[in-house]
Parts: sequence; structure tokens; C-alpha cells
Amino acid sequence: LHPIDPSAWEAQAFALQALGRTEEAVQTLDQALDVCPETTAAHVPPAAHVPPAAHPTLALARANLLKQLHGPKTALTELHTLSERYPQCFKVHAAQALALAEDQQPVLAIQSAQRALQAASACAQENDDSILDEMVKPSELAEMHYLAGHLLRQTGQLDQALHHLNQAVQINPSFLDAQIELGFVHKDRREYQPALQ
Repeated sequence: LHPIDPSAWEAQAFALQALGRTEEAVQTLDQALDVCPETTAAHVPPAAHVPPAAHPTLALARANLLKQLHGPKTALTELHTLSERYPQCFKVHAAQALALAEDQQPVLAIQSAQRALQAASACAQENDDSILDEMVKPSELAEMHYLAGHLLRQTGQLDQALHHLNQAVQINPSFLDAQIELGFVHKDRREYQPALQ
């Protein structure tokens, strides 16, 4: 293992996880965070000093493993810290939104999903689309719009739900869950003809 290559540490952790050795995978990421401090929220200098390409890959991987091992509440503390440290990082806010949704906190999950989408939008405005595609895949954008739309529908915010679900389907026309959820929003709005489509 190259001691300062975060992708090598991440690959080893994912291999351990695939073998069902999740505790060892978390320990591997803990070691990596000690060796590669620029990727952890606890050791990162203030945001003004973080280079634009800096990304908390290992800390996110660790939070996701903790979520699998101990549930979303365990990961949420770490994800909250990361979201404060990396306010323009789509992947941090997206992971936080998913964990909050799993933890049955729809209002906070919606806010995190919207922050993720705002971060992606800001990235797109600052860079060209090819850079955005490398940083945030279209499928990830569609998934975040779907999550926001689904949760907005559950909380009765049908107009906003309609917007996000339309965005999800526009980004990925074959996204069946988004299409189905869009039909439910139309039904809830008593728009029966569009609901049938």
C-alpha cells in the first residue's frame, strides 16, 4: 500500500468489506486517515486553505461503513462535521441526506439533498460540464433529485416534489422509481391524466 494514496487505502477497505470483514475495513480507514490527514475533517485546515480538488474520500468511506455496521445515527455525527468542513461537496451532502432519510428525519434529509444539488450546480457554473461529470455522475444527480422529490411528497410539498422528480426523469429518462413517484405526485395533486402517463 502506498502510504499517502487515499485510493489504495479505500480499495483495501472495500476489499475487506466485500469479504465481510467490515470492522477491519473501518480500522483500515482509521489508519489511512492518520496517514493521509488531508482527507479527514478532523485534520483539515480551515476551508480557506483547502485546495478546490480536496475531497474527503476516506472519511466518507468510513462514515458509510459505520452506517452499515451501526446504523445511520453513528454516521451522522461524522457526516455533519464533514458537511461543515466541505460545504460545497456534493458527495458529503448526498451521503448525509441518505443517512438522514434512513434515520427517519425527512426535513433534514430534504435540506441536505438540496445542499447537495446546490453544490453540484455551483460546480457546474464554475467549471465545464465534463469536469462536473467526473465529480458528480448524472445518475447521482438524478438519485438526489429523486430522494428530494420522494421526501417532499411525503411531507406534502407537492409542487417542489414535482420539480425534483421532473429533474430526475429529465436527467435519467429510464429511472423507473422516479417515474412512479412522479405518477404518485400527479395523483396526489388530482392530476389524473398525467398520473396515468
